[in-house]
Amino acid sequence: MAVAEIVPIERYTGDGKQTEFPIGWRFNHPSHLKLVSSTARLLVLGRDYQVVDQQVVFNEPPAAGGVIAILRDTPKERSGDYDETGSIPGSSLNFNYDAAILMIQELAEELSRCVKGSATNPNASDEDYYIKRFVELFEEIKKRVEEGRWECEGGMWLE
Repeated sequence: MAVAEIVPIERYTGDGKQTEFPIGWRFNHPSHLKLVSSTARLLVLGRDYQVVDQQVVFNEPPAAGGVIAILRDTPKERSGDYDETGSIPGSSLNFNYDAAILMIQELAEELSRCVKGSATNPNASDEDYYIKRFVELFEEIKKRVEEGRWECEGGMWLE
């Protein structure tokens, strides 16, 4: 099956009653989903929610006004290995190619949420440079941190 060109993230705002939320894109296994609440709490499959067909079903409805983000998080691994002397089954080849496309989509979505700077800028490691260059973005980030809606997943600077 071909992989559609999509952005693998769904965001829903809870109403305190609804427990079922559809997922509009392909994923290979329920464990390949990552759910995060607006309080930056990582939700746990089995404890907080189940996956039934193409829907996330919460054990308790998300709080009214709370935002839930459903992201696809395909393991960054190759599940198949091919024998150099034998034939390659089309289904396993397609599965591995599709998994690579799923991972590329996930990385593209994640990168779209990142602050980016020029690799040739000598000030690129200077925090003040980014504060001046992205004042509006920085103010938005501060607001989200105060609201508890900013998810810090780590970061580093490489040269």
